[in-house]
Amino acid sequence: MPQVTRVVAGKKNPGRANIYLDGKFSFAVSLEVVVRDGIRRGMDLSEETVVTYKACDLEEKLYGKVLNFLSYRPHSVYEVRTRIRRYAPDIAVEKTNALVDRLKREGYLSDQEFAQWFAGSRASNRPRSRRALFAELAAKGIEKEIIEAVLPRGDQEAIRAAVARRKNLTREKLMGYLARQGFSYDDIKVALLEE
Repeated sequence: MPQVTRVVAGKKNPGRANIYLDGKFSFAVSLEVVVRDGIRRGMDLSEETVVTYKACDLEEKLYGKVLNFLSYRPHSVYEVRTRIRRYAPDIAVEKTNALVDRLKREGYLSDQEFAQWFAGSRASNRPRSRRALFAELAAKGIEKEIIEAVLPRGDQEAIRAAVARRKNLTREKLMGYLARQGFSYDDIKVALLEE
């Protein structure tokens, strides 16, 4: 049985401890695990226990990477699942589900909040038609019910925002620009008549 020869606080992450078995680094675990399981110098660990700790170490590293990914901006569950597969291609579906559930439970992941953020961001920075926003959110794995609840009913407000951002364009170019953003010709005509 391997014996714990050193337990050292992590240099990069002081909330983790590096565990050395028989004089060689073996794995790292959180300090909570060290305290909970009473890991200390001179303790013998079975091979099964070592394998379990190593698996926990990999899961915690993956969790940290996903948290870093989420720290830049909100993401949908679909985007997080895709990122997890990129980080750990061999991960079991059950482990991915458990990680996603943990992120939801801890408040880091919500399709509803992501859809609200995305629609608001598009409305203020890059106005799009309701139809175009619907397609973008659907491509990010958001359910139809959530999209319907988040998106505004009409396009007039988005058209007005787009027109305000593009005042320097001629009427024809403005109409072309709005059509490329997914707005219907009838909605564009009504909005431009109001100007």
